[in-house]
Order: sequence, then C-alpha cells, then structure tokens
Amino acid sequence: MFVGRHSALSEYFSLEGLHKLILDAGVYGVVLFILLYAVGILMNVPGVLYLFIGFMVYGGLYGFLVVYLASFVAVMVHFLFVRFMAGEALSEVKHPFVKKQLAKLETSPISTILVLRVIFYVSPPVNYALALSPLRIRDFVIGSLLSLPVSISVYYVLVMFAKDQWIRWISCSV
Repeated sequence: MFVGRHSALSEYFSLEGLHKLILDAGVYGVVLFILLYAVGILMNVPGVLYLFIGFMVYGGLYGFLVVYLASFVAVMVHFLFVRFMAGEALSEVKHPFVKKQLAKLETSPISTILVLRVIFYVSPPVNYALALSPLRIRDFVIGSLLSLPVSISVYYVLVMFAKDQWIRWISCSV
C-alpha cells in the first residue's frame, strides 16, 4: 500500500489518470480497467472510484456489465490473495464477540455476504475479514455474484445523478 501511494504508480490510480489511461487503451481498455481495479483494491483504493470511472467511461448497460465483471474479479483476487497469504486466521480467534459473528457467517454465509456487499460494496476491510474467516470459496463466489448487481445499481443511480455536477466541477477547475 505504501509503494502504491508514494510512487509514480499513484498517478494511474487518480480519477483523471484512470479515465485517460482506459480511453487511450482502446480495445484493451476493459482488460486494463479490470486489472487496475483488482490491483487498486489490493492497494486499498476505494472500489467506488472504479465504479465511478467505469460508468463515466463506458456508460449505460455496457458500463454496468464492465463494472460488475471488474468488481467480481477484484473481490476474488483480493479474497484469494489474503486467503493464500494468511489462511483462515480468524477461525482461531478466542474472543466471544468475534466467535459469535463467525458463527453467524458459518450458519448463513450467502445471506451474510449479501448484506455486507450491499452495504459495503467491495470494501477492502470486508474482503480481509471474509478471506480470513472459515468461509468457503463457493459461498463467497455465490454471495458476491448475487449481491454486487444490487450495490452497483444503487451506486449507478448516484453516479448518474452526480455526473453532471462532477463534469461541471472538473471543467471549472481546469
């Protein structure tokens, strides 16, 4: 995370930098967008930034589908990376409150993920917690696939509402 924020890479993870980079990539823009999204989530860059960029660059239904695919790939990369690096560390926690929450996750994993994704979208702390829990990958995949469209739809409405304001703000600051 330190390297990402304090190196030349940081210019590619700004709103303007990503927008320009994706448009300049032409046909490979979608693949580049997905890769940048996955790396950005690993660097704790807020996923809403990528959602916003995806809608601004691609727009409409195509933008929705690109953001959905990119969001899913990003959370899967994050989940698998953390799971590979740290295993299921939370399954060994002794604290009663944490054990109680993990028990809820184990009894109804998909509905728990649905709620978490709708509220927190692709939040890296949520991804860390899920990856470190004894959650099965299958449940993570199903829960994420089912919940991401709901989150993306809510944010899509907000982004389209804010789009005109953002464009006016950018044009005034240039």
